[in-house]
Amino acid sequence: MQCTLVAIGLKELHYGFAAVLFLTFAFLSINVFTIGQEPNKEIPVSIMNENNIYRFCGYGIILCIALIPFKLFGHATLVFEAIALFLFGSSWLIKGRALGDKGVIGEKLYREHNTTETEDIGAG
Repeated sequence: MQCTLVAIGLKELHYGFAAVLFLTFAFLSINVFTIGQEPNKEIPVSIMNENNIYRFCGYGIILCIALIPFKLFGHATLVFEAIALFLFGSSWLIKGRALGDKGVIGEKLYREHNTTETEDIGAG
């Protein structure tokens, strides 16, 4: 008698769950992270606007996951999963404002004029 998990194949199971995880990351970047930004009409939209970056990262994740089954080179799975993780991490850090939101960064990424860190306001 053979175990059901072994009959299905752990490798296929791994790929299936990994695909679901990365597609969830892509969904978060494309749909969830872009919700709620109220644009400041005084500052023009930059190509480096946060919503553009979220979408770029989300579609990049989908592209990486779509390329994995083709095994384009040795260790393609590792490379494409690492790139997808990097893209999601970048999206997450920008959403969390890890780069700060003052000055040029605040204007280009977030379309805001912040003279102080927004985190300092909540801590006071």
